[in-house]
Amino acid sequence: PTPAMQCSNCHVEKLSCDFPQQISSECDHAPSTCLACLVETLPLKQRPGRMAPMTDCPECLITLSVADLEGLWQALQEQPDCLVFQDLDALLARERLAAIAKESHGQVDVALLDGRRCSLDVSSTTRLGELKEKVQ
Repeated sequence: PTPAMQCSNCHVEKLSCDFPQQISSECDHAPSTCLACLVETLPLKQRPGRMAPMTDCPECLITLSVADLEGLWQALQEQPDCLVFQDLDALLARERLAAIAKESHGQVDVALLDGRRCSLDVSSTTRLGELKEKVQ
């Protein structure tokens, strides 16, 4: 497992992947502010290429460059989904399949990774392989 770190801003223990590798190349400290808090304190809600930052590092007050903000924005875009939510999604899927198994037939709504959605007719005898074929 990835070690947990506590954010110096929100004081919540988070995974190390929830923190940037660095806030600025000029900073001489390891980041202790999580990406979620940096989004709230720095202009990272939109791609920073057009803005001229006069923004300081929230930890050491070094002025951040556009390249620094761009690096943080990129780190935010590449941040993996939280493992807790992945576990909850898997649990929810199992519960839905269990509920379907109790019924003789019904429908399952499927959301695909590319954003498409579809509804599938299923019965208590429908196998996972059959569902995969229907989705494809």
